[in-house]
Amino acid sequence: MEGFNLFRVISRQWITVVIVTLVVFAISFMYSRGQKESFFGSMAVTVHVSTVYPQQNLIFLQSDQQQQTLAAVATSQSWLQDPSYVKTILDGAQVQLTSPTLKSYSDVFIPVSSVANASTYEVEYIGATQDEVNRVYTSMQSQLKVLEDQYNQAATDNTKVSLSFSDPIVVNQGSNIPLLPLEGLVSGFVFALILAALFEGSRSAKQ
Repeated sequence: MEGFNLFRVISRQWITVVIVTLVVFAISFMYSRGQKESFFGSMAVTVHVSTVYPQQNLIFLQSDQQQQTLAAVATSQSWLQDPSYVKTILDGAQVQLTSPTLKSYSDVFIPVSSVANASTYEVEYIGATQDEVNRVYTSMQSQLKVLEDQYNQAATDNTKVSLSFSDPIVVNQGSNIPLLPLEGLVSGFVFALILAALFEGSRSAKQ
């Protein structure tokens, strides 16, 4: 086989190059049309546990009592996976699930602890718009504060729980969707050149 010549390959196999490129481009274009933008949100929730000692009238942070903190963290996370509480949060944000089942409600929020035995964890949520994600997090904070008050009122000991929240981080997961057809065009052209070179090499070998 003679030395590789790109222009000669294209001139002899131009039909293959055009067809393969267009096919890959069409597949990428149709795939991009079927994709919807989604927004990924993350908010940090920190659980503070304290105990009141009436005799001294002082409050001491219970950082040395890890078990109480872990129990409070687990309780707050369970609220975010309880279908009734989650429904209240979504109703407050004016968000409706397409398939409102108990499992779908329990899967709305994803609590993630990046560090074991930590008092802070992330709450992840995926919504259709940035505004929806922000509304949901605002409603979530309000509902968790209500549950926090109920928890403290029902506590039989002197332990109190307080939740604090970070500002939400919202990222557009579909920002690259408009680029998919262009990526398909480039990938299709490269793939077409490889096929054309193989066809040309096979043809030259037979001569």
